Amino acid sequence: MFNRTVIGVATKTDLPTASTQRASRFLLSAGAAQVVEISAVTAAGVDELRSALAIRA
Repeated sequence: MFNRTVIGVATKTDLPTASTQRASRFLLSAGAAQVVEISAVTAAGVDELRSALAIRA
C-alpha cells in the first residue's frame, strides 16, 4: 500500500476512555507496520517511538 514503512501512533493513551487496542487494530489494518502508543501528559511511550523512528530511518 505504501512505498515507505509507516509507523502508526496512538495518542492520548492516558485517558480513561482511550481504546488503544481499537486504535492499534485500525492503524495496522490501514497499513502501519508498527503501532506505538504514547501519552504527551505522562511521556509514556515516547522513548519507544524514538527507538522505532531511529530503527526505521
